[in-house]
Amino acid sequence: MGPVVRMPIEEIVEHCNEESQNLYAESLLKRAIHESTGRPGSWKDANATVRRIARSRIGDDADDVLEGTYFDDGSGLSRLNRVTAGFMTAWLDSFHDDPRLRTMFVESLARGGEEGSLESRFQKWNGRSALVDAKSGYLTGVSCLSGFVTDETGRRWAFSILCNGFKGSSRPAKRLQEAIVTAIADLAAS
Repeated sequence: MGPVVRMPIEEIVEHCNEESQNLYAESLLKRAIHESTGRPGSWKDANATVRRIARSRIGDDADDVLEGTYFDDGSGLSRLNRVTAGFMTAWLDSFHDDPRLRTMFVESLARGGEEGSLESRFQKWNGRSALVDAKSGYLTGVSCLSGFVTDETGRRWAFSILCNGFKGSSRPAKRLQEAIVTAIADLAAS
């Protein structure tokens, strides 16, 4: 057996989200499954575990936003996963509404135009006072962007833009996502 390496959960989540490390995401879900069931983390327990956690975090609206969702893995790479923009924004809001997790989670996301998987996106935001912190996702024919727009006063708006079923390049989907997020920032500033 090799050495045991321990890292604070904040560092693990930040590396997972900012740099889009799918292995970290898979490991975090398996750990959550173990914590929830007391058994070794197994994908057969993924959907039930995520739904249970979502219900506890989201509260009264959980059943509505969970309708039509299915969670097969932790990274989002499985084609069996099904999520909705409504679920994602409720999930993001649940982190923002939790003082223990708000800063850690938002700071774990890539900053548009500056770092991680969003370094080359939102380049035209120079001079804008709003910030975008988000997680992107991509599979062939699928491009997703979910996160927060934060205005100059610190108010945050959660968003989730899920584009799927397109053929060819993801560039048009990414341009659409950036246009929608820019519109949110403009509304926030008005």
